[in-house]
Amino acid sequence: MFPTFLVIGAKKAGTTSLHNYLGEHPEIFMSALKEPTYFTRTDPRPPGMRALDRQMVSTRDEYELLFEGVEGERAVGESSTAYLPCPDAAGRIHDEIPDAKLIVLLRDPSDRTDSAHRFYVFKGYETLGLNDAIDEELAGGSWRTYVEWSRYADALCRYRELFGADQIKVILSDDLDARPREVLGDVFAWLGVNSSYAPDVSQRHNVTPTTRPPSSRARSLLRAAMPKHARERMRRRRRDDDPTPPAPLSEETRQRLIDLFADDIRRVERLIDRDLSAWTTVHPER
Repeated sequence: MFPTFLVIGAKKAGTTSLHNYLGEHPEIFMSALKEPTYFTRTDPRPPGMRALDRQMVSTRDEYELLFEGVEGERAVGESSTAYLPCPDAAGRIHDEIPDAKLIVLLRDPSDRTDSAHRFYVFKGYETLGLNDAIDEELAGGSWRTYVEWSRYADALCRYRELFGADQIKVILSDDLDARPREVLGDVFAWLGVNSSYAPDVSQRHNVTPTTRPPSSRARSLLRAAMPKHARERMRRRRRDDDPTPPAPLSEETRQRLIDLFADDIRRVERLIDRDLSAWTTVHPER
């Protein structure tokens, strides 16, 4: 069988917590494997991560096995954050499960970009500071998707064109953090299950750590996949054995990110009919 709904992103917006909260509901079945990315047919992860962690589900039989434990649950789902930015995923999902409901969890794009960068630094796949990493991404020819995956408007339009607004539930991560029971109750009702069920929301899942552990093998794999000139440039910018975690976003860096995302934020505001002015404001206290 196939799922009746999907959590399609965004990455580093709280989808792991949402996946777990949904899975606690007795009328909802969530696949044990998060991020099967079946409908992308591509691996969007950095070279080193691809070599170390291949969890993608590539065949229909493998995908259906994720849901073999369903025992009469009213809603069946999985979560793959690559579905939102992948240009082809919407069409593939629509071809297979046109009636699927889609949950989109959006985070302030500046915070999402910073969190994604911290995550890859923590894992040892990223050796550049945030500004340098953004420069590399914007210059092209890089695996980095910090900025690309923080722009949501085009992706929302793709899904709306195929599924319509009624099949898409957009949630803001700030709302899920501030009012988890209210937000989840609304999601439960939308999925057609008991909306009064109260999952344990005391724990947040997959929060990006603030320090980076040793991961020499991961860094070695990443360096091996890079051209020599790129490896030399990285060595000049950052020592490989530097244990210092990334610094908090400066006001200047946050303003740079706000400027990069300003047009997209305005489009998202219109698409979801929400005031997102908080996403365009520098918050020095963060």
